[in-house]
Amino acid sequence: MIRARIHNMELVHQQLASHVKLMESYSEVPHLEQIIKSCRLKPKDFILDHKHWKMKLVLHRWWIDEFGNSLVLKKKTPSIIYYDLRLDWSKIITTDLYYGVELRKMIKMSTAVHLTLGNEQDLSHPCYLLTFLGIDRFLRSYLCWDGVWQQISPLYLGLKGLQQLFDHSSRQFLRLPMPLKKDWILPCAMEERCLGCLPAGDDLLAMLKEQYPDLWEILH
Repeated sequence: MIRARIHNMELVHQQLASHVKLMESYSEVPHLEQIIKSCRLKPKDFILDHKHWKMKLVLHRWWIDEFGNSLVLKKKTPSIIYYDLRLDWSKIITTDLYYGVELRKMIKMSTAVHLTLGNEQDLSHPCYLLTFLGIDRFLRSYLCWDGVWQQISPLYLGLKGLQQLFDHSSRQFLRLPMPLKKDWILPCAMEERCLGCLPAGDDLLAMLKEQYPDLWEILH
C-alpha cells in the first residue's frame, strides 16, 4: 500500500512538472517555470478540486500558491492576484517543511537573497522584504513590518523581481533598479533594491553596515 502511494505521488509530481513546462512554453515568459516551482504554485483544480483532477496534459491558466494568491494567464501574459478572495482557503495547505523557520536559520539554508529595503509610507519604521533562494531551490520571503518579521509569499516580490532574482542569483552583489509602481504591491517607500549570494560577501555587508546596520547584524 505504501509503495503504491509513493508511486502515485511520483506520477503526480511528474505530471505537474509537465504542466509547468507547458505553461512556460506557451507564455514565453523567462524563468516562469522556475517561478512556478520555487513559489510552490499549482493549478487551481489540483488544489481545490483534487478528486476530479485529471492527469491529461492541458494548459492551466489559473495557478495558486500556499498563501492564497493566484497567478493567472490572460492570453500569454501572467499576472498576480494577491489575497484572492475567490479561493476556498480551507483547502489550501502548506507543503513547505521549513515554513516558519527562524530568519537566521533560513539564511544558513539559502544560497542567495533578494533585498527590498525602505520605510513604511506613513511611518518612520523600516520596511524590509528579504527573499531567499534555498539550497532546495524553493523561495521563502520574510517581511519586516512595524518592527515584526513575518513570512509571506515570495510572489510579493512581483514577477519582475522574481525574474531578476533568477537572472542574477549567482552574483556576489548587485544593485537593482527600482520597480515600477504597478509591479510593487506593498505600501513601502523603497530606497534600495539589491541581491547577493549567501553567505553574504564583503560588498553586500559593507552596504548594509553603512545604511542598514540592523540587517547587517542579521546577515553578517
